[in-house]
Amino acid sequence: NVAFFKGVRVFAQSHPNDGKVEVLTVSREMKFRQRLLAAVKARKGSHLPHPHLSSRQLTNDRFHFSRPLPIFVDGKKVGISKELRISVVADAINIYIPGDHK
Repeated sequence: NVAFFKGVRVFAQSHPNDGKVEVLTVSREMKFRQRLLAAVKARKGSHLPHPHLSSRQLTNDRFHFSRPLPIFVDGKKVGISKELRISVVADAINIYIPGDHK
């Protein structure tokens, strides 16, 4: 739920704590060279629109893949699956760190 991925602003309309997840879809028809060019353009913030790239915001969705794919959360691999279900629960947790108490 961030506008930036690896230091690159990928989602221009993303806002922290908006209760949405941003999803970037890359079409299978997009050639390798086009993917490289899009990666370079992403650094400049000019990668969208592109006919083979689409982005959207969602709060709930289910994705089905033709083969098992690695699933990453916050840059860490958490498993492999042919299905991914996403449900955003806004403000689901608050963390408070107390000061030094003696």
